[in-house]
Amino acid sequence: MQILWRLRSSDADHEAAAEAIENMADAVTHARFVGTDPASDEVVLMKILQVLRTLLLTPVGAHLTNESVCEIMQSCFRICFEMRLSELLRKSAEHTLVDMVQLLYSR
Repeated sequence: MQILWRLRSSDADHEAAAEAIENMADAVTHARFVGTDPASDEVVLMKILQVLRTLLLTPVGAHLTNESVCEIMQSCFRICFEMRLSELLRKSAEHTLVDMVQLLYSR
């Protein structure tokens, strides 16, 4: 998350920042973990939601490819509609999606 905050304060047009955020989006959306404890798993998923939200909503997030934006939103949708997860986590994913859609339609 510290890297994301540094990217937020860096020049949004900087090519290295755009490449870095694209690489982070790819890493987070393709990461897989084996769940062992439902409570701990939900903490991890909440952190993933926070990272995905930050990636898209930072100024350099405008440089994400359409494919990356789609993968970010699909990751949020998967959490949103996974019924084995708590309602709190699913609602958090829903609110994250709302923030993302509002941003995309305001661009």
